[in-house]
Amino acid sequence: MYPRKTIRETILTICLSCTLAIPPAGGATTGAEPVAGLALNNGHFFRFNNDIRLSFQLAPERGRARYIAYLVRLSDLNRHAVNIILDIQDENPGILLVSGEKLARMPIDAAIFAAPSIPFTFHFDLKRDQLALTVGDTLLEITRLGLHPRADYKISVGGASASAAPFLLSGLQADPDILFSRKFSGGAGGTLFWIVGIVLVDMLVFIIYARGKRRRKRQRAATDPAATIVYTPARDDHQEAARASAIYLFGGFRVFDRTGKEISKRFTPLLKELFLILLLHSRRDPAGIAPATLKELLWIDKGLQSANNNRAVNIGKMKAILDTVGAYELTSNSSAQRLELGEEIFCDYYALLRLSRQQSLDMQQINHLMHLVRKGALLPDCHYEWLDAFKADISGMLIDTLVGFASVIDHRQEARFVTRLADTVFLFDPLNEEALLLKCKALILLGKHSLANATHARFAKEYELLYGIAYGKNFSEISRPS
Repeated sequence: MYPRKTIRETILTICLSCTLAIPPAGGATTGAEPVAGLALNNGHFFRFNNDIRLSFQLAPERGRARYIAYLVRLSDLNRHAVNIILDIQDENPGILLVSGEKLARMPIDAAIFAAPSIPFTFHFDLKRDQLALTVGDTLLEITRLGLHPRADYKISVGGASASAAPFLLSGLQADPDILFSRKFSGGAGGTLFWIVGIVLVDMLVFIIYARGKRRRKRQRAATDPAATIVYTPARDDHQEAARASAIYLFGGFRVFDRTGKEISKRFTPLLKELFLILLLHSRRDPAGIAPATLKELLWIDKGLQSANNNRAVNIGKMKAILDTVGAYELTSNSSAQRLELGEEIFCDYYALLRLSRQQSLDMQQINHLMHLVRKGALLPDCHYEWLDAFKADISGMLIDTLVGFASVIDHRQEARFVTRLADTVFLFDPLNEEALLLKCKALILLGKHSLANATHARFAKEYELLYGIAYGKNFSEISRPS
């Protein structure tokens, strides 16, 4: 693991040494010719089911003792990115991984790079959330990258330097085949990469600052009986930290038994959907869900008797799993199916609904709400038609609550809080204009004009990519004092 200073220097090195540009139309390549970098699928998102496989030959530039450059970058619709970076430092090569807050460096035998061309293969297992990376004869396995099956990803391979690319790629192959790509080259796109670089550095500095601030606060609390704690976590937060008898739906489906062991993989796709149908519908309607509706959702192609048998068998399997999590109540009869979790089981969805029933929320409750959803939207890895209504309801409620709360607080006093609030809104609506306005103005109040400008530029680019038209408000309009 890199020390913090080295991480900051590494990211700064990437920002200073790399620029990105897309050439004019006609610059397509199939991956057969040597290139410095490729944006696969013309830089658009592509839906992957369970696996992504990439391979290529890398020819490093000779005579340079130190350089650092991207090998592969995956990014999803929630702005989560997995960066695999080649780091050569004075005959000390390694692979640098940057994924969310995960930062790690894995050394590689320098003898591998004595060859004129080195084979690289990447197998991203989306279901298991892991990467098997082979460099020459060396196999590296990396887990917990934040990947999800049946999700949309953009993929970039390689990168170019402002002066000269540190390597060339050839023989690129991809499975699924998305090699309708365009080259990277130094030039006009450098501005975009500088913006991305500034965002990365500011995010890293903020994370380091926040961690240091929390550590100092804990130290003061331990030595000063009169120290004031601004935010005291509720019982739900304590149980969440323990990760025992817990079910999480925000940011991905995760289940932990009484011992704190994750058992999410015990849910087959059918059991998972059955469990979520019962859990969510039972919260919406205290009567539960009718067996006929359940049959229509899961066993529409089966006869009544066959559907009833399948329901009974799978409910039995589901109960065997839930028995290891905690107490619950499952009502199953000819008129309704209903599931209610017991008090000992923490569920972030339950906790959020309890908060939403409050007439008005104070700062501590809003902090708690943002904490519950900090890892992402409701079940982003699940794409059931019946689930869309639940996702829309939760997104609408959260956005209205957060934006409404922002209208009644002092932005000058709470500028940092407002940026977190806006980022939470972006988790559920990446193109929410109210969140853009809140974040840009809060960043300006904090003196971070360049980061505010980068936020607007990123928003405008995604807006144009999605809607096919330019965003109608420039940065000066967004940043104008109210």
